[in-house]
Amino acid sequence: MKLSNKTVLEIALLLCTFVSFSSTIIAQQDFNNFITLKAIGDMPADFTVSTTQKIANDIGTKNQLSKKGEKVFLEGIHYSIDELLHSGLVVYGDEITNYVQKVAHNLLKNDPELKSKLRFYTLKSNATNALSTDQGIVFVTTGLISQLANESQLAYVLAHEIAHYTQHHVVETFDYRNNGKKFHDRILKLSIYSKEKELEADRIGIKMYNQAGYSKDALLSTFDVLLYSYLPFEDIAVPTSYFNTDLAYIPENYFSKKAYPVKAEEDKNDANSSHPNIKKRKEAAIKESLNFPDWGSETFVFGEEEFKYIRNISRFESVRTDILDAKFVDALYSIFILEKEYPNSLFLHKMKAHAWLGFAQIAYDNDSKKAISTISDLEGEVAAMHYLFGKLKKADIGVLALRYITDIKNQYPDNAEIKEVWKRIVKTNAAYKDFKLDQFSDKTFALASAEFLKTKSDSASTPKQEETKYERIKRKKDVNQVNNFDSTKFQAYLISDLVASDDFKSTYNGYKNEFESTKKEIDFDSLSRKERNEYFKNMFKSEVHLGISDLIIVEPSARIYSGSSNFDKDKSNKMESKMIACVQEVGEVLDMNLKVINSTNQFVTTTDEFNQRSRIFSYLDQGANNEFGDLLPVDFDDINQIKTMYNTTNVGFLKYTHDYSVRGVYFLSIFALVYPAMITYPLIFANGCDASMSLVVIDITNGTVVMRRKEYYKDPNTKGAVKARIYNMMKDLKTKPAPIQ
Repeated sequence: MKLSNKTVLEIALLLCTFVSFSSTIIAQQDFNNFITLKAIGDMPADFTVSTTQKIANDIGTKNQLSKKGEKVFLEGIHYSIDELLHSGLVVYGDEITNYVQKVAHNLLKNDPELKSKLRFYTLKSNATNALSTDQGIVFVTTGLISQLANESQLAYVLAHEIAHYTQHHVVETFDYRNNGKKFHDRILKLSIYSKEKELEADRIGIKMYNQAGYSKDALLSTFDVLLYSYLPFEDIAVPTSYFNTDLAYIPENYFSKKAYPVKAEEDKNDANSSHPNIKKRKEAAIKESLNFPDWGSETFVFGEEEFKYIRNISRFESVRTDILDAKFVDALYSIFILEKEYPNSLFLHKMKAHAWLGFAQIAYDNDSKKAISTISDLEGEVAAMHYLFGKLKKADIGVLALRYITDIKNQYPDNAEIKEVWKRIVKTNAAYKDFKLDQFSDKTFALASAEFLKTKSDSASTPKQEETKYERIKRKKDVNQVNNFDSTKFQAYLISDLVASDDFKSTYNGYKNEFESTKKEIDFDSLSRKERNEYFKNMFKSEVHLGISDLIIVEPSARIYSGSSNFDKDKSNKMESKMIACVQEVGEVLDMNLKVINSTNQFVTTTDEFNQRSRIFSYLDQGANNEFGDLLPVDFDDINQIKTMYNTTNVGFLKYTHDYSVRGVYFLSIFALVYPAMITYPLIFANGCDASMSLVVIDITNGTVVMRRKEYYKDPNTKGAVKARIYNMMKDLKTKPAPIQ
């Protein structure tokens, strides 16, 4: 089954991989206070052994490949899998992983040798996928489990992936793709097989599934899951009343009156697809099932209750993932579904607040379309919600977000995270030039409508009073005037309680004054949110003296080239280890608290550190999708824990690049022939050591770039040279800024 590649985050010139805080005790989730999955227990060897060591261990084991082909294969597969393992998306020892392993071990109960070779991990992704690797690792996404109807469907998916492993499909596919001139191609995707391999995995998986005693009917239903997996995990209509409260009202014409049929086809043309279509797979499965006269009746070997509990964890995870990915409409739809069973979930209310805030921010930045499906793509009941958000103007979204987040704040007045979301939405609206308090009524839509109808009725029997021009102009500008009621301007009545609130006005005016003072320097109103963020980032561009003594440095990165395009992984890995040692040594010399969090076992020694690193990368992932800018972490409590633990909110990203090549050799030889006496002059052009080092420091509480620095120089690729550059950067960072004269 195909695994979608996740976008790699690059901040300033630093390549970071991806995106979990730890508890060592496995406890039942309280869905009212849900906590995102975290790795638990000792770190498995898959996470602690270095990539280079894994490659060395496997040399000589792939006899079906040539010697050169084996090296390319092992490097490609191990680096790709290790990147995924340390992306922050993978967890181990958690409840889902343990459940998946339990189901898999039931499939393999008669094959202890195979069972001992396989390891199972959970991948926090909304893609409906599972993935097996040549190393014996099987990843199962939370997105897949959220879609399943029963345990037996999971069992069949696992059987299919195990079959890919036992039949060496990864190696065979690689060998097929790298014959002849294609030999140099890198492995871009890890689970794309030919149709024949997919059908073979189905056939072998069915046998394994049958021997475990699972139901034949449930087997065939798995193909329905795969067919409709691109839709949300439930398909339930959202009533218009869901958005309307005593204080909030959206007119009926904003809601779609049409149905959006599901377009998925079992017999879809698969000529250009790696997978056979669902109809072919289902027909082949039915034919294969006839080879087994005895079928079990089990749908839940380990009980329906446990399966639904695990599935709910996956569904709650899907909400967080959608917010990280800036898919705010999808997140709100999933929240609507989950609220039916968990109406009092604090977690769902917090995520709803985050989703509305995020959507308002991208709407004001004229970028809301990336969270809304186009009309041609709308299918199923979720389409109605996408239609609604597509109809709303950005000003409507900003005010609606303020309305709903305020309602959540009123429900949880003491929750620090919700309070912070509320401040951010007030700030977001205050920054928008067309958001003005005098545009809003102190009456609700229902009250204003009732008063208007009554006045209209009374006016029929009451003589009209003459108005002066000035009275008429002032009346038309006053939104609270009964005769000015306009049902199409519903947003004017959305915050009737806030326009009379001193707390709100104080917060709003504080942010407004802050932006007004900034406007004296630049035309702030003319800038988009992205441009505003860039303005504030540039304020720090040349500032290097910040008085920072405590810094978390995540995943120091080195890229060593032997020429303009020959990236040397081995030398790069060795230099990264040297960089980490340099950072620690520099920290001791300068008396700075420089904490390194890295993916290698030498520097991430505990599961707690593994989870901390994952949380930071989750936040960076969230920032990449939202382009940072006053970004509130979706993992608010965990980020605050990191802040408390390390006494800092500053996270640094250090990147070193070195390129050595003898440049100008041709020019030098010609020059020497013409001007032999001046041979020393052009030697400066032949210096092949080009190096650069960059440091980006981000405040992880709001996504602000507090420093960005990059230096270019000609130094040898040695630990001493790198340490000297790191020392200069950290010394400047620690130096306090000069007092303002």
